[in-house]
Amino acid sequence: IKDKDGVLVGVYSIQLPPEFERSIEELQPECDLQAIAEAFEGAVNVAGLGRPADADLEKPLGCFKGHSAKSLSSLIDDTLRTGYPAGNTANSVADPYYDIKSHAVDATCAIAKTVEHLYKTKGYSIELIQKPNEEVYTEFKRYMKEELDFQGASGRVKFSGNDRPNALSVKQVLQGKEVDVGLVHPNGTISWIGNGTTNAFWAEEPED
Repeated sequence: IKDKDGVLVGVYSIQLPPEFERSIEELQPECDLQAIAEAFEGAVNVAGLGRPADADLEKPLGCFKGHSAKSLSSLIDDTLRTGYPAGNTANSVADPYYDIKSHAVDATCAIAKTVEHLYKTKGYSIELIQKPNEEVYTEFKRYMKEELDFQGASGRVKFSGNDRPNALSVKQVLQGKEVDVGLVHPNGTISWIGNGTTNAFWAEEPED
């Protein structure tokens, strides 16, 4: 909360009391876990692949010496589960969002490679890179958008303007598990895995 002059005077937050937190089936008895799972069966989701194509999974990563995308992914999973250092429950993550983990490390790599370019190729000092003037900042953006290109943990990292073209994964819930059923390539073509999606679970939407 800020006063009339814009000075921060405090923080206002709302926290629901513990007794307010209830399972949905307490409010809607017919909406139990089994009913939700049955309704979700066959659901299709299209999202960023979050990893290289199978042919590139074992290729070495420039930013993470000694690791491929596959081995780094395994290390990240272990660290999220056990904390860092291993056994530190204070920073372990009980329910991480695995689909974006590789993008986070590639973002770090992208910044590191851009800083390397500014320092080694352009000759800017570390102090100037830390507190860039307009010239350095412009070169930072230009290099990242136009020249940066490397094989990352999430696939090829190469920007097109403000976007990063990459493959999309098509997944479908089958027998309670999310399964890869297709791949949408950056050029728009689709490669189906096996028979692709199935509409065996399609049903009319129930009336309210």
